Amino acid sequence: RANERDDAARLDELRRVFAALSSRGELILRGGGSINDVDEDENNDAGGKKSGKDVKSKWSAYLRRKHAEFLSQLSEAVAAGRKSALRTYCGVVASSPRLENGIA
Repeated sequence: RANERDDAARLDELRRVFAALSSRGELILRGGGSINDVDEDENNDAGGKKSGKDVKSKWSAYLRRKHAEFLSQLSEAVAAGRKSALRTYCGVVASSPRLENGIA
């Protein structure tokens, strides 16, 4: 029972982190995304340093991948019948709108 409470607290903390990243514009979810939906652009500017846009793009792709993994973990927990996971899942969906053509 304590493990379930600890896991529920961990999942809720992750939900808050992803919500904060989304509200700051660091996590931008796009429609139809999946765990493998990653921007893989290796273009560098002169001198071999990555441009700010490239770094931001990679960070956003990393966050989208981790968000998809988080949803997958929640889905598994919901399927296992954990009520706390269902509450967290609903909170994630509510706080993480997907964008279609730039519109939530």
